[in-house]
Amino acid sequence: MFFSGLPYVAYLLLTKEGFSLTTWLFSIVLCNLISYITNIIPIPGASGAAEVAFVGVFQVLFNAGILTSVMLVWRMFSYFINIIVGFIVFIVILNYKKKKASDSTQ
Repeated sequence: MFFSGLPYVAYLLLTKEGFSLTTWLFSIVLCNLISYITNIIPIPGASGAAEVAFVGVFQVLFNAGILTSVMLVWRMFSYFINIIVGFIVFIVILNYKKKKASDSTQ
């Protein structure tokens, strides 16, 4: 639920407007709609489709002047942070397995 509500949180961070539960819930619905849209696009990983869908869908909620900035913040947190955290976890697990394998051979 956090990642689905992230576009509205990004919007609040950039505009410093007051929180609205109705707008946040509407943002969650729109984010799920984007997820459905990108799942039917026949491009590996829906490359670029999420951004186009975001701009197309969220223009009903956010003004055009801030929409691109909100999209960039949303992609940074919803995509790139996951990759960075996943890479760190991968390195930790890989080092743990190497250490465990070296301990068992001694």
